[in-house]
Amino acid sequence: MKKLLCVIMTVVLFATTIATVCGATLGQQSDEFAEPLNSWRYKNGLPLRGIESVGASNSRNAWKRTSKGFVNNYGQVIQGATMKGIDVSQWNGNINWAKVAKSDVDYAIIRVGYGDNVKDENGVYYQDDTYFKKNVQGCIDNKIPFGVYIYSYAVNTTMAKSEANHVLRLINGLKLDFPVYFDMEDNSQLNGTNSATRGAIAKTFCNAITAKGYKVGIYANLNWWNNYLTDKAFNNSKWYKWVAQYNSQCDYKGTYQMWQSTSSGVIDGVSSACGTFDFNFWFGKTITSSYSQPVKLSNTNYTFKYYGEDLSKKLTATVYTTDKEKGVNWSSSNKDVATVDSNGKVVAKGQGTCYITARAKFDTTKLARCKVKVQQMVTDVKSSKNIVSLEKPGSSYTLKATCTPTNADDKSVKWESSNTLVATVNAVGKILAKKKGSCTVTATTNDGTKLTTACKVTVKKQTVTKVALSKKSVALNRGKKLTLKATCTPTNAYNKKVTWSTNNKNVAVVNSKGKVTAKRKGTCYITATAKDGSKKYARCRVVVK
Repeated sequence: MKKLLCVIMTVVLFATTIATVCGATLGQQSDEFAEPLNSWRYKNGLPLRGIESVGASNSRNAWKRTSKGFVNNYGQVIQGATMKGIDVSQWNGNINWAKVAKSDVDYAIIRVGYGDNVKDENGVYYQDDTYFKKNVQGCIDNKIPFGVYIYSYAVNTTMAKSEANHVLRLINGLKLDFPVYFDMEDNSQLNGTNSATRGAIAKTFCNAITAKGYKVGIYANLNWWNNYLTDKAFNNSKWYKWVAQYNSQCDYKGTYQMWQSTSSGVIDGVSSACGTFDFNFWFGKTITSSYSQPVKLSNTNYTFKYYGEDLSKKLTATVYTTDKEKGVNWSSSNKDVATVDSNGKVVAKGQGTCYITARAKFDTTKLARCKVKVQQMVTDVKSSKNIVSLEKPGSSYTLKATCTPTNADDKSVKWESSNTLVATVNAVGKILAKKKGSCTVTATTNDGTKLTTACKVTVKKQTVTKVALSKKSVALNRGKKLTLKATCTPTNAYNKKVTWSTNNKNVAVVNSKGKVTAKRKGTCYITATAKDGSKKYARCRVVVK
Protein backbone atom coordinates (compact mmCIF):
# COMPACT_ATOMS: atom_id res chain seq x y z
CA MET A 1 0.00 0.00 0.00
CA LYS A 2 2.89 2.33 0.91
CA LYS A 3 4.63 1.70 -2.43
CA LEU A 4 1.36 2.36 -4.31
CA LEU A 5 0.84 5.60 -2.41
CA CYS A 6 4.44 6.63 -3.17
CA VAL A 7 3.89 6.04 -6.90
CA ILE A 8 0.60 7.99 -6.89
CA MET A 9 2.22 10.93 -5.07
CA THR A 10 5.10 10.94 -7.54
CA VAL A 11 2.72 10.98 -10.52
CA VAL A 12 0.67 13.79 -8.97
CA LEU A 13 3.84 15.73 -8.20
CA PHE A 14 5.08 15.57 -11.78
CA ALA A 15 1.61 16.18 -13.19
CA THR A 16 0.94 19.24 -11.08
CA THR A 17 4.40 20.77 -10.89
CA ILE A 18 5.73 22.80 -13.73
CA ALA A 19 9.14 21.20 -14.11
CA THR A 20 11.48 23.86 -15.38
CA VAL A 21 15.00 23.38 -16.66
CA CYS A 22 17.95 24.54 -14.62
CA GLY A 23 18.76 28.14 -15.54
CA ALA A 24 17.23 30.00 -18.48
CA THR A 25 20.63 30.79 -19.91
CA LEU A 26 21.73 27.20 -19.91
CA GLY A 27 18.35 26.18 -21.29
CA GLN A 28 18.88 28.49 -24.25
CA GLN A 29 22.25 26.87 -24.85
CA SER A 30 20.81 23.39 -25.15
CA ASP A 31 22.91 22.58 -28.21
CA GLU A 32 26.12 23.31 -26.34
CA PHE A 33 25.08 21.43 -23.24
CA ALA A 34 22.93 18.77 -24.92
CA GLU A 35 23.18 15.50 -23.03
CA PRO A 36 21.16 12.29 -23.60
CA LEU A 37 19.99 12.20 -19.99
CA ASN A 38 16.46 11.34 -18.91
CA SER A 39 15.64 10.36 -15.34
CA TRP A 40 13.72 11.47 -12.29
CA ARG A 41 16.09 14.51 -12.23
CA TYR A 42 16.64 15.20 -15.94
CA LYS A 43 14.54 15.70 -19.05
CA ASN A 44 16.22 15.61 -22.45
CA GLY A 45 19.56 16.32 -20.86
CA LEU A 46 18.47 19.28 -18.74
CA PRO A 47 18.08 19.25 -14.93
CA LEU A 48 14.52 19.56 -13.66
CA ARG A 49 13.42 21.97 -10.98
CA GLY A 50 10.43 21.72 -8.67
CA ILE A 51 10.94 18.05 -7.78
CA GLU A 52 11.26 18.41 -4.01
CA SER A 53 9.05 15.93 -2.15
CA VAL A 54 8.82 18.19 0.90
CA GLY A 55 7.49 21.67 1.31
CA ALA A 56 9.43 24.86 1.79
CA SER A 57 11.97 25.01 4.57
CA ASN A 58 10.42 25.66 7.93
CA SER A 59 13.63 26.75 9.64
CA ARG A 60 15.93 29.67 8.92
CA ASN A 61 18.79 27.25 9.68
CA ALA A 62 17.57 24.65 7.18
CA TRP A 63 20.38 22.27 6.14
CA LYS A 64 22.96 24.34 8.03
CA ARG A 65 25.57 23.56 10.63
CA THR A 66 24.48 24.62 14.13
CA SER A 67 25.99 24.30 17.58
CA LYS A 68 24.08 21.01 17.92
CA GLY A 69 25.12 19.69 14.51
CA PHE A 70 23.69 19.77 11.00
CA VAL A 71 19.92 20.24 10.85
CA ASN A 72 17.25 19.42 8.27
CA ASN A 73 14.65 21.76 6.78
CA TYR A 74 12.65 21.63 10.03
CA GLY A 75 15.64 22.52 12.17
CA GLN A 76 15.94 18.96 13.50
CA VAL A 77 19.44 17.54 14.02
CA ILE A 78 20.49 15.06 11.33
CA GLN A 79 21.77 12.26 13.53
CA GLY A 80 25.21 10.95 12.60
CA ALA A 81 25.97 13.58 9.96
CA THR A 82 29.63 14.62 10.21
CA MET A 83 30.11 16.67 7.03
CA LYS A 84 28.04 18.68 4.59
CA GLY A 85 28.77 18.64 0.88
CA ILE A 86 27.59 19.71 -2.54
CA ASP A 87 27.62 17.81 -5.84
CA VAL A 88 28.32 20.02 -8.84
CA SER A 89 28.48 19.95 -12.61
CA GLN A 90 28.57 22.36 -15.53
CA TRP A 91 24.93 23.16 -14.72
CA ASN A 92 26.12 25.10 -11.67
CA GLY A 93 28.29 27.30 -13.86
CA ASN A 94 31.14 29.34 -12.39
CA ILE A 95 31.45 28.58 -8.65
CA ASN A 96 33.29 30.84 -6.24
CA TRP A 97 35.14 28.07 -4.43
CA ALA A 98 36.92 30.49 -2.10
CA LYS A 99 33.53 31.49 -0.69
CA VAL A 100 32.42 27.86 -0.57
CA ALA A 101 35.48 27.09 1.57
CA LYS A 102 34.44 29.79 4.03
CA SER A 103 30.87 28.44 4.30
CA ASP A 104 29.64 25.42 6.21
CA VAL A 105 30.16 23.23 3.13
CA ASP A 106 32.91 20.71 3.91
CA TYR A 107 33.35 18.77 0.67
CA ALA A 108 32.28 18.42 -2.97
CA ILE A 109 31.42 15.60 -5.35
CA ILE A 110 32.32 16.75 -8.86
CA ARG A 111 30.84 15.36 -12.06
CA VAL A 112 33.44 14.15 -14.57
CA GLY A 113 30.83 13.91 -17.32
CA TYR A 114 28.38 11.35 -18.61
CA GLY A 115 28.43 8.09 -20.51
CA ASP A 116 31.08 6.52 -22.71
CA ASN A 117 34.71 7.52 -23.12
CA VAL A 118 34.20 8.66 -26.72
CA LYS A 119 35.49 11.37 -29.07
CA ASP A 120 33.75 13.32 -31.80
CA GLU A 121 34.98 13.64 -35.38
CA ASN A 122 37.46 16.30 -34.24
CA GLY A 123 39.00 14.05 -31.64
CA VAL A 124 37.35 15.84 -28.70
CA TYR A 125 35.96 13.93 -25.72
CA TYR A 126 32.56 15.57 -25.97
CA GLN A 127 30.97 13.84 -23.00
CA ASP A 128 33.33 15.36 -20.43
CA ASP A 129 31.79 17.87 -18.04
CA THR A 130 32.98 21.24 -19.35
CA TYR A 131 33.55 22.53 -15.81
CA PHE A 132 35.21 19.42 -14.36
CA LYS A 133 38.81 20.63 -14.37
CA LYS A 134 37.82 24.10 -13.18
CA ASN A 135 35.83 22.66 -10.29
CA VAL A 136 38.65 20.28 -9.33
CA GLN A 137 41.18 23.11 -9.33
CA GLY A 138 38.83 25.23 -7.22
CA CYS A 139 38.70 22.48 -4.60
CA ILE A 140 42.46 21.93 -4.72
CA ASP A 141 43.24 25.63 -4.39
CA ASN A 142 40.86 26.04 -1.45
CA LYS A 143 41.74 22.76 0.33
CA ILE A 144 38.21 21.36 -0.08
CA PRO A 145 38.18 17.53 -0.04
CA PHE A 146 36.38 16.06 -3.04
CA GLY A 147 35.27 12.97 -4.88
CA VAL A 148 33.76 12.52 -8.35
CA TYR A 149 30.78 10.96 -10.08
CA ILE A 150 29.76 10.02 -13.60
CA TYR A 151 26.20 9.99 -14.91
CA SER A 152 25.75 6.54 -16.40
CA TYR A 153 23.51 5.37 -19.17
CA ALA A 154 25.26 2.01 -19.53
CA VAL A 155 22.89 -0.81 -20.43
CA ASN A 156 25.58 -3.47 -20.75
CA THR A 157 29.01 -4.25 -19.30
CA THR A 158 30.85 -2.98 -22.39
CA MET A 159 29.38 0.48 -21.87
CA ALA A 160 30.12 0.26 -18.14
CA LYS A 161 33.78 -0.48 -18.87
CA SER A 162 33.91 2.49 -21.25
CA GLU A 163 32.38 4.74 -18.57
CA ALA A 164 34.99 3.54 -16.08
CA ASN A 165 37.73 4.44 -18.57
CA HIS A 166 36.05 7.83 -18.98
CA VAL A 167 36.44 8.46 -15.24
CA LEU A 168 39.96 7.05 -15.00
CA ARG A 169 41.17 9.23 -17.86
CA LEU A 170 40.03 12.39 -16.10
CA ILE A 171 41.08 11.54 -12.54
CA ASN A 172 44.51 10.24 -13.50
CA GLY A 173 47.06 11.94 -11.25
CA LEU A 174 44.44 13.29 -8.84
CA LYS A 175 44.15 12.40 -5.18
CA LEU A 176 40.51 11.80 -4.31
CA ASP A 177 39.36 12.12 -0.72
CA PHE A 178 35.89 10.72 -1.43
CA PRO A 179 34.90 7.79 -3.65
CA VAL A 180 34.22 7.64 -7.37
CA TYR A 181 30.43 7.36 -7.61
CA PHE A 182 28.53 5.55 -10.37
CA ASP A 183 25.29 7.51 -10.90
CA MET A 184 22.54 5.03 -11.79
CA GLU A 185 19.32 6.84 -12.58
CA ASP A 186 18.85 7.04 -16.35
CA ASN A 187 15.53 5.71 -17.66
CA SER A 188 17.37 3.61 -20.25
CA GLN A 189 18.76 1.49 -17.42
CA LEU A 190 15.23 0.65 -16.34
CA ASN A 191 13.77 0.03 -19.78
CA GLY A 192 16.71 -1.90 -21.19
CA THR A 193 18.01 -3.97 -18.26
CA ASN A 194 16.91 -6.28 -15.50
CA SER A 195 18.16 -6.56 -11.91
CA ALA A 196 20.96 -9.03 -12.73
CA THR A 197 22.17 -6.93 -15.67
CA ARG A 198 22.22 -3.79 -13.55
CA GLY A 199 24.29 -5.71 -10.98
CA ALA A 200 26.75 -6.83 -13.66
CA ILE A 201 27.01 -3.27 -15.02
CA ALA A 202 27.78 -1.87 -11.56
CA LYS A 203 30.26 -4.65 -10.83
CA THR A 204 32.13 -4.05 -14.09
CA PHE A 205 32.41 -0.33 -13.41
CA CYS A 206 33.35 -0.68 -9.74
CA ASN A 207 35.96 -3.38 -10.33
CA ALA A 208 37.68 -1.22 -12.97
CA ILE A 209 37.84 1.73 -10.57
CA THR A 210 39.03 -0.22 -7.50
CA ALA A 211 41.69 -1.94 -9.62
CA LYS A 212 43.34 1.47 -9.91
CA GLY A 213 43.29 2.00 -6.16
CA TYR A 214 40.28 4.29 -5.87
CA LYS A 215 37.31 3.91 -3.52
CA VAL A 216 34.04 3.43 -5.34
CA GLY A 217 30.33 3.90 -4.66
CA ILE A 218 26.86 3.86 -6.21
CA TYR A 219 24.45 6.81 -6.41
CA ALA A 220 20.71 6.22 -6.78
CA ASN A 221 17.48 7.53 -5.33
CA LEU A 222 15.46 5.73 -2.66
CA ASN A 223 13.10 4.19 -5.19
CA TRP A 224 15.96 2.70 -7.19
CA TRP A 225 17.70 1.35 -4.10
CA ASN A 226 14.52 -0.32 -2.87
CA ASN A 227 13.18 -1.65 -6.17
CA TYR A 228 15.76 -1.75 -8.95
CA LEU A 229 19.23 -2.16 -7.40
CA THR A 230 18.32 -5.46 -5.75
CA ASP A 231 20.95 -7.75 -7.26
CA LYS A 232 23.37 -9.32 -4.76
CA ALA A 233 26.20 -7.31 -6.33
CA PHE A 234 24.87 -4.23 -4.54
CA ASN A 235 25.47 -5.95 -1.17
CA ASN A 236 29.21 -5.43 -1.59
CA SER A 237 30.28 -3.84 1.70
CA LYS A 238 33.25 -2.16 0.01
CA TRP A 239 30.97 -0.08 -2.22
CA TYR A 240 29.85 3.21 -0.73
CA LYS A 241 26.15 3.98 -0.99
CA TRP A 242 24.87 7.46 -1.81
CA VAL A 243 21.11 7.72 -1.39
CA ALA A 244 19.06 10.53 -2.93
CA GLN A 245 15.81 11.34 -1.14
CA TYR A 246 14.60 14.92 -1.10
CA ASN A 247 13.04 14.74 2.30
CA SER A 248 13.55 15.85 5.90
CA GLN A 249 15.10 12.43 6.60
CA CYS A 250 16.56 9.49 4.71
CA ASP A 251 14.24 6.47 4.87
CA TYR A 252 16.63 3.94 3.35
CA LYS A 253 16.82 0.93 5.67
CA GLY A 254 20.17 -0.39 4.51
CA THR A 255 23.66 0.90 5.30
CA TYR A 256 24.64 4.10 3.52
CA GLN A 257 27.37 6.71 3.88
CA MET A 258 25.91 9.75 2.11
CA TRP A 259 22.45 11.24 1.73
CA GLN A 260 21.42 13.78 -0.92
CA SER A 261 18.69 15.66 0.92
CA THR A 262 17.72 18.54 -1.35
CA SER A 263 18.35 20.18 -4.71
CA SER A 264 17.32 23.57 -3.34
CA GLY A 265 20.32 24.31 -1.20
CA VAL A 266 21.56 27.87 -0.89
CA ILE A 267 25.10 28.87 0.12
CA ASP A 268 25.33 32.41 1.46
CA GLY A 269 27.23 34.60 -0.98
CA VAL A 270 27.74 31.80 -3.54
CA SER A 271 25.73 31.80 -6.76
CA SER A 272 24.86 28.87 -9.01
CA ALA A 273 23.69 29.00 -12.61
CA CYS A 274 20.89 26.72 -11.41
CA GLY A 275 20.09 29.13 -8.61
CA THR A 276 20.60 26.40 -6.01
CA PHE A 277 22.86 23.50 -5.06
CA ASP A 278 22.33 19.85 -4.23
CA PHE A 279 23.13 19.33 -0.54
CA ASN A 280 24.55 16.07 0.78
CA PHE A 281 25.45 14.79 4.22
CA TRP A 282 28.28 12.42 5.04
CA PHE A 283 27.92 9.88 7.84
CA GLY A 284 31.51 8.69 8.15
CA LYS A 285 34.72 9.97 9.70
CA THR A 286 35.63 13.60 9.00
CA ILE A 287 37.86 13.85 5.92
CA THR A 288 40.44 16.53 5.17
CA SER A 289 41.85 17.51 1.81
CA SER A 290 44.83 15.64 0.42
CA TYR A 291 45.72 18.93 -1.21
CA SER A 292 46.38 20.78 2.00
CA GLN A 293 49.91 20.46 0.64
CA PRO A 294 49.65 20.23 -3.19
CA VAL A 295 53.40 19.60 -3.56
CA LYS A 296 54.75 16.54 -1.80
CA LEU A 297 58.31 15.28 -1.54
CA SER A 298 59.56 11.72 -1.20
CA ASN A 299 61.48 12.88 1.90
CA THR A 300 60.90 15.80 4.24
CA ASN A 301 63.97 15.09 6.40
CA TYR A 302 67.24 13.56 5.32
CA THR A 303 70.62 13.23 7.00
CA PHE A 304 73.92 12.68 5.22
CA LYS A 305 76.42 10.92 7.47
CA TYR A 306 79.25 12.90 5.97
CA TYR A 307 79.93 14.88 2.85
CA GLY A 308 81.60 14.28 -0.47
CA GLU A 309 80.80 14.24 -4.18
CA ASP A 310 79.91 10.56 -3.94
CA LEU A 311 77.19 11.22 -1.38
CA SER A 312 73.87 12.11 -3.01
CA LYS A 313 70.16 11.60 -2.54
CA LYS A 314 67.45 11.74 -5.20
CA LEU A 315 64.32 13.59 -4.09
CA THR A 316 61.06 13.12 -5.96
CA ALA A 317 58.40 15.84 -6.08
CA THR A 318 54.76 15.12 -6.88
CA VAL A 319 52.51 18.02 -7.88
CA TYR A 320 48.78 17.47 -7.54
CA THR A 321 47.04 19.74 -10.01
CA THR A 322 44.81 19.67 -13.07
CA ASP A 323 47.24 22.06 -14.73
CA LYS A 324 49.26 20.55 -17.58
CA GLU A 325 52.45 21.87 -16.00
CA LYS A 326 53.32 19.49 -13.17
CA GLY A 327 57.02 20.31 -12.92
CA VAL A 328 58.94 21.95 -10.08
CA ASN A 329 61.92 24.24 -9.69
CA TRP A 330 64.52 23.06 -7.15
CA SER A 331 66.65 25.26 -4.89
CA SER A 332 68.92 25.00 -1.84
CA SER A 333 68.96 27.46 1.04
CA ASN A 334 72.70 26.88 1.54
CA LYS A 335 74.83 25.54 -1.30
CA ASP A 336 77.83 25.20 1.01
CA VAL A 337 75.90 22.46 2.84
CA ALA A 338 74.07 20.78 -0.05
CA THR A 339 73.25 21.49 -3.68
CA VAL A 340 70.35 20.26 -5.80
CA ASP A 341 70.06 19.95 -9.56
CA SER A 342 67.03 20.29 -11.83
CA ASN A 343 66.21 16.61 -11.35
CA GLY A 344 66.11 16.73 -7.56
CA LYS A 345 69.55 15.16 -7.02
CA VAL A 346 70.93 16.48 -3.72
CA VAL A 347 74.70 16.38 -3.12
CA ALA A 348 76.25 16.86 0.33
CA LYS A 349 78.90 19.59 0.29
CA GLY A 350 79.75 20.48 3.86
CA GLN A 351 78.77 20.10 7.47
CA GLY A 352 75.58 21.91 8.49
CA THR A 353 71.81 22.14 7.85
CA CYS A 354 69.89 23.56 4.89
CA TYR A 355 66.50 23.27 3.17
CA ILE A 356 65.89 21.89 -0.30
CA THR A 357 62.77 23.46 -1.84
CA ALA A 358 60.58 22.16 -4.67
CA ARG A 359 58.40 24.98 -6.02
CA ALA A 360 55.54 24.18 -8.41
CA LYS A 361 56.02 25.75 -11.83
CA PHE A 362 52.29 26.29 -12.36
CA ASP A 363 52.08 28.32 -9.14
CA THR A 364 55.27 29.36 -7.36
CA THR A 365 53.41 29.85 -4.08
CA LYS A 366 52.90 26.06 -3.93
CA LEU A 367 55.99 24.39 -2.53
CA ALA A 368 57.42 21.70 -0.27
CA ARG A 369 60.70 21.54 1.64
CA CYS A 370 63.09 18.86 2.78
CA LYS A 371 65.35 19.56 5.75
CA VAL A 372 68.81 18.30 4.92
CA LYS A 373 71.44 17.80 7.59
CA VAL A 374 75.01 17.01 6.63
CA GLN A 375 76.95 15.50 9.50
CA GLN A 376 80.66 14.94 9.91
CA MET A 377 80.93 11.37 11.05
CA VAL A 378 83.79 9.84 13.01
CA THR A 379 86.42 8.39 10.69
CA ASP A 380 88.64 6.82 13.37
CA VAL A 381 88.62 6.07 17.10
CA LYS A 382 91.55 5.12 19.33
CA SER A 383 91.82 4.03 22.95
CA SER A 384 94.34 5.69 25.27
CA LYS A 385 95.81 2.21 25.96
CA ASN A 386 95.74 -1.09 24.13
CA ILE A 387 96.76 -3.19 27.16
CA VAL A 388 95.92 -2.66 30.83
CA SER A 389 97.14 -4.85 33.72
CA LEU A 390 95.41 -4.64 37.07
CA GLU A 391 97.16 -6.10 40.11
CA LYS A 392 94.14 -7.36 41.98
CA PRO A 393 90.36 -7.30 42.20
CA GLY A 394 89.15 -3.87 43.21
CA SER A 395 91.86 -2.11 41.23
CA SER A 396 90.68 0.32 38.58
CA TYR A 397 91.84 2.23 35.53
CA THR A 398 90.09 4.79 33.30
CA LEU A 399 90.47 4.55 29.54
CA LYS A 400 89.88 7.42 27.14
CA ALA A 401 88.60 7.13 23.55
CA THR A 402 89.66 9.77 21.02
CA CYS A 403 87.51 10.24 17.92
CA THR A 404 88.68 11.99 14.76
CA PRO A 405 88.14 14.36 13.07
CA THR A 406 87.70 16.85 15.86
CA ASN A 407 84.67 18.46 14.15
CA ALA A 408 82.66 15.21 14.12
CA ASP A 409 79.08 15.86 15.23
CA ASP A 410 78.97 12.99 17.70
CA LYS A 411 82.21 11.83 19.29
CA SER A 412 80.61 9.79 22.07
CA VAL A 413 81.31 6.07 22.49
CA LYS A 414 79.78 3.08 24.23
CA TRP A 415 82.04 1.01 26.49
CA GLU A 416 81.63 -2.74 26.92
CA SER A 417 83.51 -5.61 28.61
CA SER A 418 83.71 -9.05 27.04
CA ASN A 419 83.66 -10.67 30.51
CA THR A 420 82.13 -8.75 33.37
CA LEU A 421 83.19 -11.50 35.84
CA VAL A 422 86.81 -10.48 35.23
CA ALA A 423 86.38 -6.71 34.84
CA THR A 424 83.57 -4.23 34.30
CA VAL A 425 83.65 -0.86 32.58
CA ASN A 426 81.25 2.08 33.08
CA ALA A 427 79.94 4.73 30.71
CA VAL A 428 83.05 6.93 31.08
CA GLY A 429 85.57 4.12 30.50
CA LYS A 430 86.46 3.32 34.12
CA ILE A 431 87.58 -0.35 34.40
CA LEU A 432 87.09 -2.18 37.70
CA ALA A 433 88.90 -5.50 38.30
CA LYS A 434 86.65 -8.27 39.63
CA LYS A 435 88.75 -11.45 39.60
CA LYS A 436 91.87 -12.96 38.06
CA GLY A 437 91.69 -13.43 34.32
CA SER A 438 91.60 -11.56 31.01
CA CYS A 439 88.94 -9.78 28.99
CA THR A 440 88.60 -7.16 26.28
CA VAL A 441 87.15 -3.72 26.83
CA THR A 442 85.75 -2.16 23.65
CA ALA A 443 84.64 1.38 22.76
CA THR A 444 82.13 1.70 19.87
CA THR A 445 81.19 5.01 18.24
CA ASN A 446 77.58 6.13 18.72
CA ASP A 447 77.19 8.14 15.49
CA GLY A 448 76.19 5.13 13.41
CA THR A 449 79.61 4.35 11.95
CA LYS A 450 80.13 1.68 14.68
CA LEU A 451 83.88 2.07 14.60
CA THR A 452 85.63 0.30 17.47
CA THR A 453 88.81 0.37 19.50
CA ALA A 454 89.81 -2.37 21.96
CA CYS A 455 91.95 -2.76 25.05
CA LYS A 456 93.06 -6.08 26.57
CA VAL A 457 92.58 -6.11 30.35
CA THR A 458 94.37 -8.56 32.66
CA VAL A 459 93.63 -8.99 36.34
CA LYS A 460 96.73 -10.63 37.85
CA LYS A 461 95.69 -11.82 41.29
CA GLN A 462 93.08 -14.40 42.25
CA THR A 463 90.32 -13.62 44.73
CA VAL A 464 88.81 -15.99 47.25
CA THR A 465 85.99 -18.06 45.78
CA LYS A 466 85.03 -19.97 48.94
CA VAL A 467 85.46 -19.81 52.74
CA ALA A 468 85.04 -22.95 54.88
CA LEU A 469 85.15 -23.29 58.72
CA SER A 470 86.51 -26.19 60.75
CA LYS A 471 83.09 -26.54 62.37
CA LYS A 472 79.60 -25.64 61.17
CA SER A 473 77.99 -25.97 64.61
CA VAL A 474 79.29 -26.22 68.17
CA ALA A 475 77.91 -26.39 71.77
CA LEU A 476 79.82 -24.76 74.66
CA ASN A 477 79.28 -24.34 78.35
CA ARG A 478 79.49 -20.85 79.75
CA GLY A 479 83.10 -19.70 80.14
CA LYS A 480 84.47 -22.33 77.75
CA LYS A 481 86.58 -21.44 74.69
CA LEU A 482 87.06 -22.92 71.19
CA THR A 483 89.23 -21.85 68.26
CA LEU A 484 87.70 -22.06 64.80
CA LYS A 485 89.85 -22.39 61.70
CA ALA A 486 88.94 -20.69 58.38
CA THR A 487 90.15 -22.07 55.04
CA CYS A 488 89.99 -19.92 51.87
CA THR A 489 90.13 -21.34 48.36
CA PRO A 490 91.61 -21.45 45.84
CA THR A 491 95.07 -21.84 47.26
CA ASN A 492 96.44 -19.19 44.86
CA ALA A 493 94.11 -16.46 46.13
CA TYR A 494 96.24 -13.40 46.69
CA ASN A 495 94.71 -12.67 50.11
CA LYS A 496 93.34 -15.57 52.17
CA LYS A 497 92.89 -13.63 55.40
CA VAL A 498 89.48 -13.37 57.06
CA THR A 499 87.70 -11.07 59.44
CA TRP A 500 85.86 -12.67 62.40
CA SER A 501 82.57 -11.41 63.85
CA THR A 502 79.67 -12.47 66.06
CA ASN A 503 76.06 -11.50 65.69
CA ASN A 504 75.48 -11.53 69.49
CA LYS A 505 78.28 -10.52 71.82
CA ASN A 506 76.16 -11.32 74.89
CA VAL A 507 76.13 -15.01 73.96
CA ALA A 508 79.66 -15.46 72.54
CA VAL A 509 82.57 -13.35 71.33
CA VAL A 510 85.39 -14.09 68.87
CA ASN A 511 88.84 -12.54 68.50
CA SER A 512 90.95 -11.90 65.40
CA LYS A 513 92.41 -15.42 65.63
CA GLY A 514 89.09 -17.16 65.56
CA LYS A 515 88.98 -17.99 69.28
CA VAL A 516 85.37 -18.16 70.50
CA THR A 517 84.47 -17.52 74.18
CA ALA A 518 81.06 -18.55 75.51
CA LYS A 519 79.47 -15.83 77.64
CA ARG A 520 75.97 -16.85 78.61
CA LYS A 521 73.17 -19.18 77.64
CA GLY A 522 71.80 -18.65 74.12
CA THR A 523 72.53 -19.08 70.42
CA CYS A 524 74.59 -16.95 68.02
CA TYR A 525 76.56 -17.15 64.78
CA ILE A 526 80.29 -16.65 64.31
CA THR A 527 81.20 -15.47 60.81
CA ALA A 528 84.52 -15.49 58.90
CA THR A 529 84.57 -13.05 55.91
CA ALA A 530 87.33 -12.94 53.26
CA LYS A 531 89.37 -9.72 53.44
CA ASP A 532 90.09 -9.51 49.70
CA GLY A 533 86.79 -7.84 48.91
CA SER A 534 85.26 -10.91 47.31
CA LYS A 535 82.58 -10.87 50.05
CA LYS A 536 82.85 -14.64 50.51
CA TYR A 537 82.09 -15.91 54.03
CA ALA A 538 81.21 -18.92 56.23
CA ARG A 539 79.27 -19.21 59.50
CA CYS A 540 79.34 -21.46 62.57
CA ARG A 541 76.30 -21.90 64.83
CA VAL A 542 77.26 -21.59 68.53
CA VAL A 543 74.96 -22.82 71.31
CA VAL A 544 75.91 -21.80 74.88
CA LYS A 545 74.43 -24.00 77.64
